[in-house]
This record gives sequence, C-alpha cells and structure tokens, in this order.
Amino acid sequence: MLKKAFTTLVLCLFSITVYAAQTTASQSPLPLMKTVANQMLTQLKNNRSTLRRNPQMIDKIVVKVLLPHVDQFRMARSVVNPNSWRNATPQQKKAFVKQFRT
Repeated sequence: MLKKAFTTLVLCLFSITVYAAQTTASQSPLPLMKTVANQMLTQLKNNRSTLRRNPQMIDKIVVKVLLPHVDQFRMARSVVNPNSWRNATPQQKKAFVKQFRT
C-alpha cells in the first residue's frame, strides 16, 4: 500500500512539474513543487499514527493536497497509445481519466 502511495506521489510530482512548466513558462515550477511536497509531508507526519492503522487515508491526503495541482487529463493521456487516445470518444477519455485516478 505504501509503495503504491509513493509511486502515486512521484507520478503526481512529475506531473506537477510538467504542468507548471507548460502553464507558466516564465516562472519556475520549483516553488509550487516545494510547497506541495511540504504540505504532503506535513500531512503524513501529522497523521502518522492514523496512517499506520488506516493506510487508505493516504489516498485522501493525496486527493486533498496533491491532485488539485495535477493535470490528471494529461497524465492519463500520457500512458495511453497516442493512436488509441486520438480514436477514443470524449466519453471514453473522460471515463479513462476517472479510472486512472483510482
């Protein structure tokens, strides 16, 4: 469970870097990454005992702290074959992004 959470965290931080670099080309994405990483670490430290009993709480923390800063659509699209993505309907893309989050 912790390995999955760590992998999700790394992917999300990578996505933040890409998203921030593309949306604010003149500004560094580093401050945003540091802020989000510090918020995640604070939440994980503050909830350490609860997380040991209930590791699923990590998902809630990720959704609350990290996902608002992630371009989930772009992240989901990046793991699909480009031809498959182009051929998918908007409804299929939306459904895939929703499943990708879980």
